[in-house]
Amino acid sequence: MKELRTAVLVLIALFILSAPAESGFFVGIVDAFRDKISKMKETAYASELISVGEYLEGLAVTPDGQYIYVADDYNDKVYAVRAGDNAIAATIAVGSNPEQIAITPDGNYVYVSHSYGYNNTVSVIRVSDNTVVKTVIVGSAPKGLAVSPDGKYVYTANEFSDDVSIIRTSDNSVTSTIAVDSEPQALAFSPDGAYLYVTSTYRWPGRVDIVRVSDGTIAGTVTVGEEPTGIAVTPDGQYVYAANYYSENVSVIRTSDTSVIKTIPVGDYPRVAVAPSGRYAYIASCPEDYYSSYSGTLYIVSIPGNAVVKTISFSGSPKGIAVSPDGNYVYVSAYTYSRGHIAVIRTDGYK
Repeated sequence: MKELRTAVLVLIALFILSAPAESGFFVGIVDAFRDKISKMKETAYASELISVGEYLEGLAVTPDGQYIYVADDYNDKVYAVRAGDNAIAATIAVGSNPEQIAITPDGNYVYVSHSYGYNNTVSVIRVSDNTVVKTVIVGSAPKGLAVSPDGKYVYTANEFSDDVSIIRTSDNSVTSTIAVDSEPQALAFSPDGAYLYVTSTYRWPGRVDIVRVSDGTIAGTVTVGEEPTGIAVTPDGQYVYAANYYSENVSVIRTSDTSVIKTIPVGDYPRVAVAPSGRYAYIASCPEDYYSSYSGTLYIVSIPGNAVVKTISFSGSPKGIAVSPDGNYVYVSAYTYSRGHIAVIRTDGYK
């Protein structure tokens, strides 16, 4: 029955699109069908959903692409999901309300921030046996995490203490703290490790502080959209993408002159990641009427053109986004009706 209905719709569409459009009646119908078919060409769907946990937050992929680590805020757990068969390989109890995740370049350790209320800890998980080997005390309400390209340090954005803590990975001690603008949320390194980009959400519109890593000073500040809660840097370091939570868009910053060269409109609560090739940015968001549709959208954006070239639908409200090291998959952590899942999205020709 479904096949017959599809065939009938295709025949009707072909008839209308080939019909003359002199009459006002046909003009309206032709335009409507052309618009619908155009959207059908541009939109695809997530290839698979991995059921895991409840209220999921951030996630990250190991450098070898074999495992996905995702935080479950409600159950105070981190799940290690095997990418090969999408099975849960380990369930790790951590501190209360885990939020964001970062993995060292050698793949040996996973760092987990705990941000609820005035929590001030980061859990360190040893990947070889998936056990918590250390709990590090940092600033108040740590949100985003970023590992330096050389793997020697982990930086945490502390929302309530308005600073960034620097953790030395060799002994997991806090070596210093950098004062930044109010309510930092997300951070990302330039590929050479010389600069750290930190989003600040207190001001409207929001800001991105550019921290010079060598001396911990603020080298510049860029005004972006309202409440930037996500950030990503291209592999060549030429562009920074700031995902603006409340203004429902993504600001594109050119690093050579720290100017915003494009604002990309998307849906609510955007999350952003960049392909390893640097050719595409991936933005996950949900529509304004999310609670009636319970669906999210992945926008695939060309770089450097910054045009949306494809959209992919998935189930649930997005909370985190990550890309496999080979660029073949985008993983989006989401939840619907208190059920968590990871949307597995093939990038196909867009990687």
